[in-house]
Amino acid sequence: MEHNETCTKNGGTIIKTEAGYFCECDDSRHGILCEKNYTFCEDHPNICQNGGKCFNAGSSYICSCTSDFQGVNCTIRK
Repeated sequence: MEHNETCTKNGGTIIKTEAGYFCECDDSRHGILCEKNYTFCEDHPNICQNGGKCFNAGSSYICSCTSDFQGVNCTIRK
């Protein structure tokens, strides 16, 4: 029961299968019991260029660019 409570506390959904149970995580977490946050920005500190700020977005990221740059990683000058 403890694992089930940990799964749901972390935003997961308990799924029953023929083999037993597993914890299905939402887009922002991972791990056996959804105990880990995705940390894309922390793991890739220079992904957003030219002063852009990185924000974790589920298992991916979004760059917020300065007014002079655009593009996925803020690499295109306006």
